[in-house]
Amino acid sequence: MIATTRQLDSSFESSACALVLCDPDGTIRDANPLLSHWTGKDRDDLNGLPFARLLAPSSALLFELQLRPRLALGQRIDGALVTVVAHGTPSISAVLSAVQRDDGAFDLALMSVREREAFEESLRRAHAETETARAALANTARALRESEALVRAQFAATPLPTLVWRRDAAGHFLLDSHNAIAAQLFSEPPGIGGLDAALAFGAATAPIEAMHEAITTRDVIELELEEAPRSIGTARCLVITLGPLPPDRVVMHVRDVTRERAIEAQQRHGFKMQALGQLVAGIAHEFNNVLSVISGNLELMRGELDELVPPGHQIREDADTIQDATRRAVGLVSQLLAFGGRQPVAPRRLDLHELLKASERLLRPVVGRTITWQLQLDDAPAWVRADRDQLMQVITNLVINARDAVHEHAAGGTITIRTGWEQLPDPKLKLSQVLAPGRYLRVSVQDTGIGMSDEVRSRAFEPFFTTKPVGHGTGLGLSTIYGIVRELGGVAEIDSASGNGTTVWLLLPDASASADA
Repeated sequence: MIATTRQLDSSFESSACALVLCDPDGTIRDANPLLSHWTGKDRDDLNGLPFARLLAPSSALLFELQLRPRLALGQRIDGALVTVVAHGTPSISAVLSAVQRDDGAFDLALMSVREREAFEESLRRAHAETETARAALANTARALRESEALVRAQFAATPLPTLVWRRDAAGHFLLDSHNAIAAQLFSEPPGIGGLDAALAFGAATAPIEAMHEAITTRDVIELELEEAPRSIGTARCLVITLGPLPPDRVVMHVRDVTRERAIEAQQRHGFKMQALGQLVAGIAHEFNNVLSVISGNLELMRGELDELVPPGHQIREDADTIQDATRRAVGLVSQLLAFGGRQPVAPRRLDLHELLKASERLLRPVVGRTITWQLQLDDAPAWVRADRDQLMQVITNLVINARDAVHEHAAGGTITIRTGWEQLPDPKLKLSQVLAPGRYLRVSVQDTGIGMSDEVRSRAFEPFFTTKPVGHGTGLGLSTIYGIVRELGGVAEIDSASGNGTTVWLLLPDASASADA
């Protein structure tokens, strides 16, 4: 009935029912002439007047306590009896029907009735329904409180750092609330200044434009910050998800993906080095075949020179020069084959501690007296399965590199070699996910030298990359170490910063259970 009476303005004006349009608070927005006739009030006077004032007290109570709350809940009212205070005539009993519109306003239709008994029965029924509505509202309120408590508990217990930002009238975002793990994420050191750090984060680097966009478009937005602000501490990589919470709030979820990105970078580096190693090893293998031919023919030529050329002749010196160059080329090829994992080896079970102690006696004269040499070895034997010459090559290259870095930095300095054990996977250990689970020997060579920039450190394992002057290095030392350690089933990594020294650490599989000697 209501829907049909409001379809045309003409039907609204001439309807046999009193038609009223009310705001959600019960204020009359518009009324047709029949209601004006009943009440003796002009339509302009009716507009802005609470509808309840047109009703008898009991009807007004019915409307405010039962009918209007039901309408606000989206329920339809059909056949409620109310009494309209009429002008110049007895009060008019009317049947009220009502429905809520899409914009929240109410459409009311009142039809006059004469039967007193029907009115009283309807009033008793309305009273009962009012009590039911009151109980329903009480149950709804209780359920709402329980739901809110559950949401708060879930917000506090969620393992994902979560912050809620509120946009004020000036368009600034203020931290409204955050859970405990968010405070821990923004603590530096951990557990200290979490809230202040979160506020600093929001003020310094929070994606303000994205937050405005989330509220405006009501879309979920995800973005990544490559670095956290200095107020939080060390640089980190954060993935931020923004979700709108109308009308003026944004929910921010923060994930620290620094470790994941580091592992991804290491894996990409490993794939690149593997491909490069295959290429280098293939070329080196072919070059080694050429060197074998050159070396063999050189030996034959020297035999003939001994018979045909007198001692001291220039051609003999030329042959010696060619032979020396060939030996150097063979050495370079050997390093390239080691990087590519193609060098012939005889792996066996070795105690790396014994090898380190032996290398100390051999390498101390090379290191020099001005540099302090420290061995900090784990108490247990360090069994690994490897080729002894290859391991000695790894140790020698690491120590020589550390010596050169210390000499470039200042007179004196320290080279420290440490060993220990790691059980993988370990979420606190960088790159642990790159290796298979198990027990690994950790070997680190630390120096107090000049350190490396990020660019140099990222390329340090590449073959032929060197920062030394031309003629002072081949750029194969660290790449050879990388290839050997990779073939042993381990990993090599560098921690360094300009002016703060360098630590090269290796993880090698534990061979304690191996039976071969």
